[in-house]
Parts: sequence; structure tokens; C-alpha cells
Amino acid sequence: MKGRFFELLSHPARVLLFKFSALRGLVLPESFFTKLFRLFTPRLSEANLLRRFEMERNRLQQTFLQKAREANIPRGLRWTQCEWLPSMILLKDRQTDEICLLAGVNISFEAIEGGDMENVAAVSMLRDACAVFQLTPSGWQTSGRALFNMNPAEAAERLRDSYAPYAEAKP
Repeated sequence: MKGRFFELLSHPARVLLFKFSALRGLVLPESFFTKLFRLFTPRLSEANLLRRFEMERNRLQQTFLQKAREANIPRGLRWTQCEWLPSMILLKDRQTDEICLLAGVNISFEAIEGGDMENVAAVSMLRDACAVFQLTPSGWQTSGRALFNMNPAEAAERLRDSYAPYAEAKP
């Protein structure tokens, strides 16, 4: 991670950081690099952030689906398909300034044999959801988290106390 982080810094910032840590003999925690990344990174336009997401979209979609399947949420259901929709919204955490992207998805499930959901008719219904992604110093990442029963616009409205739309967020 630190290698990609240093690539994002300007040359003078890299030299300053190197001298500071070398003189002090410090091993700096990852949170320090994340905060420093935000300090030295110019505010990226919404179009630029979406373009960076699109460049990694295939990898991110595969990672999201893999991690979501591993989480076994909802309990008793197996993820069978994840259809990606064109709707996306960028948000900025009001406290931490973390940038998040909500991508619209339709998810299909099937019941796990012998589980609680095996005889529930609603299992086969298509579910509307948002896939959640975070911008980190090393690029877009996902933990496989999904916000169920809402599209990105509805999720942004529900989260408005904690997240601001990126275009309106102050630098």
C-alpha cells in the first residue's frame, strides 16, 4: 500500500515525508498514510472519480460478489447472480471525509438446502440493492457490503445525516 501511496504524492511531499520518518526512525501506521493522502491529494472531480472506478470496474465487481458470497448475508441464502445497473452515486462521510460509491445492483438468491429459507417463496424474487465501495490511497476497494431494498438515490437519502453527496461536499 505504501508504494502506491507514495506514487500519488508530489516529489517534494515524498522527500519531506521520507526525511521526517528517517530522522525519527519511525514506523508510521497505515492511518497516518491515509490522513496524509487526503491532505496532499487535490480534490478530484466527480467525473474523475467515476472514471477511476470504471477503469477497475470488472475487478471490483468480481471482488464484491466474492466477498458478499463469503459473508453469507442474508442468512440461509446463496448469491446466484448480481446484475449491475448504471446508477451510481458518490458520497463523502461527513466526519471522516471518506469517499464512497454506491452502485445499483439487482441480486438473485437461492435457498441453501436444509436451511430456514428453503420453503420460502420470496427467495427467488429479484432484490434491489446498492453495492458499497470505498476510495482508499490504493484505489477503489469493497468489503462486499450491500444495502438491500434500495437504489443508490434512496440509500443516499437515508444516509444523509452521515454522508453528503460528493458534488456538494466541502473540500
